[in-house]
Amino acid sequence: MMSRICCMNKLAYTVAITAAVFATAYGAQSQETFDVGVSTILTPPGSVIQGIQVRQALELVADWQNEQGGVIGKKIKLVIADDQGTTEGGRTVAERLITRDKVSVITGQASSNVVLSSLEVAKKYGIPVVNVNGWASGIRTAGIPQVFSPGPYTTRVITATVDTLLALGSKKVIGAFDNTDAGFSLEKEMSKQLKERAPQIQYRSIILDRAAKDYLPVVLQMQAEKPDVIVSELIAPAGYILMNQLYDQGVAPTKDTIFFEMGGMTDNPDFWKNIRGAGKGALAFGHYHPKFDLPAIGVEFRKRFVERYKAEPGRLSFQAADALFVIIDAAKRANSTEPAALTEALANTDYVGTRGKITFDKTPGPTFNQWVEVPYAIYQITAVDQKLDDTTLLKQSDGPLEVKAIVAP
Repeated sequence: MMSRICCMNKLAYTVAITAAVFATAYGAQSQETFDVGVSTILTPPGSVIQGIQVRQALELVADWQNEQGGVIGKKIKLVIADDQGTTEGGRTVAERLITRDKVSVITGQASSNVVLSSLEVAKKYGIPVVNVNGWASGIRTAGIPQVFSPGPYTTRVITATVDTLLALGSKKVIGAFDNTDAGFSLEKEMSKQLKERAPQIQYRSIILDRAAKDYLPVVLQMQAEKPDVIVSELIAPAGYILMNQLYDQGVAPTKDTIFFEMGGMTDNPDFWKNIRGAGKGALAFGHYHPKFDLPAIGVEFRKRFVERYKAEPGRLSFQAADALFVIIDAAKRANSTEPAALTEALANTDYVGTRGKITFDKTPGPTFNQWVEVPYAIYQITAVDQKLDDTTLLKQSDGPLEVKAIVAP
């Protein structure tokens, strides 16, 4: 009997020692690195070019910070996963990054449906999410305290668009939106604001399948209606197809019909590779323009980006950079990389990022945990193959639209 008890005690001791060794090893590993989960688009059906821009910026900022010693003594380790820009992909990736990879925070999401699918996951595990490019209002109105948005949002985008339509004196407008969470959210807000702020504008919206390869029937219908302005939210590659077909049919941009690109794709690196003459004369909405007066960190980021990638950064580059910069700032202020401490610090962010001073609104509703004053630009493309630097900046954030500077195609 004594022999059996001794064996059992010895087994218990061995198990305890093994567990202690494992815990120590895991603890040492977690202390060595600050593991940041990156959920972004690496393969279709989502917009891969968006995922590339996000990944490039995050890798640049992580390396930059690591050159300076990391964060509170830890090197930043990006754990990158492909969400494909889909709802299921977003949910699966978020769960895996948290439960398997043990990340402290998640960022990198380039589409609204991905962010929306990760909301309950973030809440369930108490892991903060810093949203790079989810525009949909539902991300904010859900009121999840772990989710923060230093990038674009529906209310801001549509307010700027309606301001532009009013300044142009528009009388008849058609809006084209894709069948995504962002598209539905933007379409709903556009209809609401036009009804409230500009009832004199005759308006109709169309929802298009983002996976379609041909929009000609819709284009011909638009041609018959002869609108003053066609507003498109479609992102690449669907947005490229629509722009080209509108141009090929002589619908827009023309002297009679303005094409307003609202989806923010005109600064994509592959824009001119996919757009023929369709870009010339178009008005565009963006969250970055080279003529912005950037803070010092924004100037340095742009310089490093050009040196590293031999190309100009786009708005997604700056959005992703700011997402990681606010995470770094939160970790430093909290003196911790623990999720709860990061969440609390993020809520009290007051940080000058690449495009301006970032704070997060605490008001419940469509601006909850949102950088409300996120900057934007309205500009016109006046030549084929034109660089973003050379486009005509018509409006910066809440300033007036320089209507007289618009050139007819």
